[in-house]
This record gives sequence, structure tokens and C-alpha cells, in this order.
Amino acid sequence: MNALATLILLGSLTALPDPVQSAAVGKYVLTHAAGRELPAVVSENPSTGFKQEVTGGFVVLATDGSCTVSTDYRYTEDGRTHTSTSKSDGRYELSGESVILIFGSDRLQATLKGDRLTVRADVELILKRS
Repeated sequence: MNALATLILLGSLTALPDPVQSAAVGKYVLTHAAGRELPAVVSENPSTGFKQEVTGGFVVLATDGSCTVSTDYRYTEDGRTHTSTSKSDGRYELSGESVILIFGSDRLQATLKGDRLTVRADVELILKRS
């Protein structure tokens, strides 16, 4: 085999995605927060009328090791409601069922079992592969 053919073969072998990581790649849609189906109340103060709900969201794990996490919120206070979305781009590391979502110096621990991704954040988030 000549040197060029060897380099092409080695280049194509190293370009193959890790089969474990490949199994994790995809979009996961948020279904539960804090043990409740969405929309889920995650914070509430009846004396002030404040309520924070998680209404939706997703996690995308890409083949290049990057990830995107997006969470939709609804806030109610004194009868007024507004919504917001929190979105972060980062990277992830996978070891067996353990997933670490990394955003700069912040890390979130997660577990991937089949099509279910469980993220331990301020509250537990359960996502299902879409």
C-alpha cells in the first residue's frame, strides 16, 4: 500500500464517530421537570402570587461533541404573566450511561438510558429522544 493510500485510510478511520457517542446523538424533548409533566411548577410563593413554570425545552447532542440546551419558562406574579427562554451552547462528554454537559466552567450531570435523558440541574429534568 502506498503512503497516500495509507493516509487516506487512516484519515477515514479516525473520522468515524465513536459508536457509543453516535448512539447518544439526537434531539431530546423535555417532558418532565421536578417530577411533574409539563407545564410544571418549579417554584411558587403563594403569599406574593409568584409562580415559575417550565413549559418546554430540548437538548441536542451533536456528533462533534457539541450540545445545545434550551428551556422555556412562564412566570406569573400579581396576575401578570411573561415567558422567557434560556439557551446555552456547549459540549458534552459521554462515558457509558453518564453524560456531562459542559458550558464553560459549569457542568451538568445527566444519565442516558435508551431514549431517556435525565439531567440533574436545579430540578431534575426528563427528556425523551424525538
